[in-house]
Amino acid sequence: MKKTEEKLTEFGESIIKQLEKGRDPYIKITQRSLGNVKYDDVKGFLVMGNKYSKRYYFNIAHTRKFMQTLLIASYCRQLISENKHAGIRELYYALKHTLEGTKKENTFEDQDESNPIIEDLELSLNVLREELNLTADRRGYIYGDIVIKDGEDQFNCSKLGRGGWAVPGNVEEIEFKRVNAKYILVVETAAMADRLIEEKFAQKNKALIVACQGQAPRGVRRLIKRIRKEAKLPVLVFTDGDPYGWYIYSTIKQGSINLAYLSKRLSVP
Repeated sequence: MKKTEEKLTEFGESIIKQLEKGRDPYIKITQRSLGNVKYDDVKGFLVMGNKYSKRYYFNIAHTRKFMQTLLIASYCRQLISENKHAGIRELYYALKHTLEGTKKENTFEDQDESNPIIEDLELSLNVLREELNLTADRRGYIYGDIVIKDGEDQFNCSKLGRGGWAVPGNVEEIEFKRVNAKYILVVETAAMADRLIEEKFAQKNKALIVACQGQAPRGVRRLIKRIRKEAKLPVLVFTDGDPYGWYIYSTIKQGSINLAYLSKRLSVP
């Protein structure tokens, strides 16, 4: 994480340099909107355009978000330097407080304010949220004949009971020691995945079953991407035949508008 810490340091130093030159300091933010996202026919997924905006400290419309951005950047740098991790919910509570000299002005009113700022930092610094030592709650699991090494632990995901292995938000540091499967089957609901496991579908068809439990969280999408790339396995997606099911499929395949800047790392075209 040294590289990420260096990026955060450079980010802070750039603000200081602007202040030293007597300028109104600003942060350059790529616009995460529909108008700045396009589908790349060659790559097969959504990509960000080149439109950006500047967040100025002395612009009253920008000041609050400017402050929030620096608070989160500083908190993440501290986490990395201390080799600690925090959940995105924990970050919100750790940084929420009433500003000195005011009666009701808080740094953050709810988590809907802090989450987009984290995504802004990811995009501005070209890092993953997980590289900022931030995590989200586990959702989704994988079951099948794949041996994973996670830290000092090594296990086969078909030997952990019918619940498989709960996928963490950060899968960057795990290793795939052995993959004995022909394809990955991504299933929308945990109930259907449980039924397939009960019917021994994974063993009979040499498949890895991944339950995404609705819209696939980032950890699950990144896991699918890594197995697809490193083990060269095809990916099949099993959802309900309704618009929401098609949306889940399209997000896994080509990415989403909000996270188009991560399509290269998350999508499976």
